[in-house]
Amino acid sequence: MTSELPNEQRAEEMDRLILRYLSLEPQTLKPSTDPVDFLRKYISILPPSLLSYFSPLLTPLQRTKITNIRNRRLQYHSSAPKEFYFPNARNTWTNVWDEVAPKSVLKENWREKGQDGKKEEQEWAEKGFLNGKEVVGERSRLGRLLVDGNLDIERIKSLFERLLKERFIDGRLEHFDYDSVDWDDKWDVQSREDEERWFDEDDDE
Repeated sequence: MTSELPNEQRAEEMDRLILRYLSLEPQTLKPSTDPVDFLRKYISILPPSLLSYFSPLLTPLQRTKITNIRNRRLQYHSSAPKEFYFPNARNTWTNVWDEVAPKSVLKENWREKGQDGKKEEQEWAEKGFLNGKEVVGERSRLGRLLVDGNLDIERIKSLFERLLKERFIDGRLEHFDYDSVDWDDKWDVQSREDEERWFDEDDDE
């Protein structure tokens, strides 16, 4: 029934539900009106079922302001999910791969290009990238790296994977289910003191 309420009534309902869960009295800081500040204080003790309420309130980019969420994304990426590594990542984020890879590498038979491919790649790096125009931001940085380094395949793959990581952490990676990471406390980093306390409690049992 809650999901069928008008937006304003649903917001009030969810505010009451979340505040009641946290045993907080109605106060100035509310989930619906101050979602970033609210999550900064309480994200670590809210369950995914309540955190999902914030999904339409904050874009993945806006959530990046919350340290816990950035850390969760970093921990997730550190677990080395295959989706972020070549070749799986190239098949998912072809638009990002197209930004990084020289034309010779984009061809279907790039594994068999040999010396001809290297020569074509060098010519592209010297003359073809963005038609020689300087563009501010990450694409110009990629262009300089390609021109200066005449990157081989492995270095291009590494650059591609690094760019995916940066965009993921920043909340700018398209076609990724951020909710599955941002609202999952299993990616929280425990301090050494917390870990030792957990082991001590486990030993006592």
